[in-house]
Amino acid sequence: MKDIADVVKPYAPFIFEMELFGTCPDEDTWPVDRSWKVFNAWFSYHVGSMVWDLSPEVILEHNDY
Repeated sequence: MKDIADVVKPYAPFIFEMELFGTCPDEDTWPVDRSWKVFNAWFSYHVGSMVWDLSPEVILEHNDY
């Protein structure tokens, strides 16, 4: 099984910006350094029951039968 950090790291820039935007939509006030090290200092993450599809591709479709 992959370590959770291995799963989160590729999406960290997107998650970081999404969280910053949720707090303050003025990107000029955002920290310049949004590195993996800073991401880990600002956020904690864990495996939970909430699922976010971060893939840009449409993977599944929902059809009501």
